[in-house]
Amino acid sequence: MAKRKVEWTQQKYEKFLKEKRGQGEGEDYLPWLNIQSFPSLGRVSRVFSNKTGRIHHFLSDIQTNVFYIYSFMDYVIDIREHYPLLSINGLLGNLDKYGLGKYNNYNNQDKPPTIVTTTFLITTKSKDGEIGYIARSVKNSNELDRKHVIEMMELQRRYWDAKNIDWGIITQKEINKTRAKNIEWALSSLYDNDDETESLTPTIQDSLENELLDRLKNASSQPVRDICIELEKEYDLRAGEGILLFRRLVAKKKILIEMEKNIDLSKKSNKILTIPKEGGSNGKSIIS
Repeated sequence: MAKRKVEWTQQKYEKFLKEKRGQGEGEDYLPWLNIQSFPSLGRVSRVFSNKTGRIHHFLSDIQTNVFYIYSFMDYVIDIREHYPLLSINGLLGNLDKYGLGKYNNYNNQDKPPTIVTTTFLITTKSKDGEIGYIARSVKNSNELDRKHVIEMMELQRRYWDAKNIDWGIITQKEINKTRAKNIEWALSSLYDNDDETESLTPTIQDSLENELLDRLKNASSQPVRDICIELEKEYDLRAGEGILLFRRLVAKKKILIEMEKNIDLSKKSNKILTIPKEGGSNGKSIIS
């Protein structure tokens, strides 16, 4: 089926501004683009995040994978997708001097301004509480030799450099898909439970998580799946709830597993996980 065409008009531009797209932080942020804004050449997705408290919009699998990886990093406290560079002329002046004058956002009655967006603006917090920012543009590597994409990247590079914010490009070549899928598997247990845990109150879930954690410590020579099934039987839980509790432990980093490898729950507990003494961390970066 052919994708619908969505024309970019002055009316749509003013509508986006009125809706305050690209403004706010955390749960109040509205991305400049969402999955209804324009046709996408990739698979679109909407993902709720406990970290930000809102639904995020992604236009390709690459974007979604990058989001999951950054979401799992301890030092990342906010992620704003499709961040618009609305003040590009105010920051860089007339873009004619860079040979990019067609992207000037001066008022033009004939056509709306072209809005350049950076895929992710990420807020970080160091151990000593210092707030910082990094910006990342996500593109398929096959697109990087196109003139239009090169121009977009150059505009973003100059914009973020003027703001003294680290900017870079991420392609599918820098992404460990297994890690991204494992993180999705873990994090989705915190919010996408459907009917799996309707019988469990938050207090009961927390209690059962702690019980499962103790069993994983004390029965380390047993397969993880067997430990989870024993918990289900003893507490009269429904099939699958033990695994769900395990996923929640991974999401909360109460247990650590090798996220770059396929997770095999038929293996013994001591072969696939470690239990941190004080919370631990599993926030490996995807950018060298």
